[in-house]
Amino acid sequence: MAKKPRPSRYKEHWTILLIENDANRQQWIETHSPGNVRYRTIRRGQIGLEVITHMRPNDYSALMLDCDLDEGLQAGAEADFNGVEIAKLLVRHAPSRQPVLVLSHNGAGAARMVMVLESNGFDVTRIPFQDLTEEKLREWLMEVEEELGIEWT
Repeated sequence: MAKKPRPSRYKEHWTILLIENDANRQQWIETHSPGNVRYRTIRRGQIGLEVITHMRPNDYSALMLDCDLDEGLQAGAEADFNGVEIAKLLVRHAPSRQPVLVLSHNGAGAARMVMVLESNGFDVTRIPFQDLTEEKLREWLMEVEEELGIEWT
């Protein structure tokens, strides 16, 4: 009996929210991803705030996060708006079923991000960008595919 293809709501492509301020890293990730994986890239904290607070449950298949962002956010007093703040926003606005890849070079910041997300039910993988290879990226994308039933080429 022939294997029936898995149904997928992601017919042509699926989208990952990539919060990364380095254009070279963004380009590397996009270049080494399968053709039907698309990225919505956020490079600045203020835009990240707006995107996350308005995201709907099915906007993104997965999340890729950096910790150190270029821009500060003013909320009464000046505050650094970094990946830890992004993680806290995601806990309030994103479904915990979305897999997360934390890519930050910042070990302490990344550890805090992972703690915030995992303690709220997110499935988090931590691979510092300097350790990310094409093979590791594709392995993570395959895990996302399996977890969410997404087909990619």
